Amino acid sequence: MCKKVFEELFFVESVEHGGQARIACISASKDTQQMFVRVHSWDEKRQHLDFLEFEGKEVRVTVETVENSVDDFENKVYDVRACKS
Repeated sequence: MCKKVFEELFFVESVEHGGQARIACISASKDTQQMFVRVHSWDEKRQHLDFLEFEGKEVRVTVETVENSVDDFENKVYDVRACKS
């Protein structure tokens, strides 16, 4: 199994499309040659309520390989709203 963990302060890096898109970038290192995770939020009302819950907080993102086949993975849907406390 391959696994990478990213921990960093979550902040808005970019606002695009008149405020409908907000983007945060989380990296394991400030070195631009390293892998990073980009989090996009799209909200036509420009509220970004889920996205803003994380702003200014330390976050951890884990990316790892799984043993499922591609066909199994395509049928899975994850709802981040289920993670709210």
